Amino acid sequence: MDLNTLPLTFAHDSTGSLRHVNDVGNGLSCGCVCPSCGSNLIAKQGAATAHHFAHEGDAVCSGAAETALHLAAKEILAKHMRMHLPALDVTAKVLDSAGGSHSATKSIPATPINFDSVSLEVRLNGLVPDIVTTVGTKTLIVEVAVTHFSDERKLRLLRERGLAAVEIDLSNM
Repeated sequence: MDLNTLPLTFAHDSTGSLRHVNDVGNGLSCGCVCPSCGSNLIAKQGAATAHHFAHEGDAVCSGAAETALHLAAKEILAKHMRMHLPALDVTAKVLDSAGGSHSATKSIPATPINFDSVSLEVRLNGLVPDIVTTVGTKTLIVEVAVTHFSDERKLRLLRERGLAAVEIDLSNM
């Protein structure tokens, strides 16, 4: 996927809030800036093409669409304080003392969850998850991936700390 060809549909307004192109004034009067590079944006809301933001002077900003999509996903989760976890099949395999292999599978149905709290970009001793949520007494880490997915270091830290985590894959958006 080439993010440079995706339309930029979210931007920061003059207060720093993330806004959709349909929720601001047309042209430079929108008062919006690029969430990636900070340049002024023009809201293009004509009838011929999909509504989008363009950089003033048609400057090219390679990170704009990715950054905007990443920020929008985090804001949506923080605002609505809920998500839907997909169904999951978990299989455990063990070898007994005689060398025999045994396995068991548990199916976990799709589950809607409501968060009790949501915090963005919280530092957790060397780990900075996109979103830290609580559901009752449990903590759930939520990562949002557009092109950069959790690396082995982050996965290792999550496992070592016993933190439950999910990663939302937006690479096909």
